[in-house]
Amino acid sequence: MVMSGEDDEKQPVLISSLCTINLTLIQKFKLKINGQVYIEHRTRPRWKGSLPFYAFKCPVHGIVIDYAHGVDDFLSCPKCWEDKFGNIKPVKEFEV
Repeated sequence: MVMSGEDDEKQPVLISSLCTINLTLIQKFKLKINGQVYIEHRTRPRWKGSLPFYAFKCPVHGIVIDYAHGVDDFLSCPKCWEDKFGNIKPVKEFEV
């Protein structure tokens, strides 16, 4: 739900030194209170649909963006994942 005037209040926020996003004052407040805030639905190559992406604070890398993973819908820092596991390529899907 977009409230009138929200777009006027957006200011860029640095995201893990790779990109910036614009968070409204309300989104910044929700991020501080809840620890995460919905950003938008996005899609990636080979995805059948879109998923909600969230901004949240990683204790190591600051504010980062990711989508919820697994059945528990947990958020994980993509930069921490890359630091820990490197650039792991996914296993090719098996055809039945």
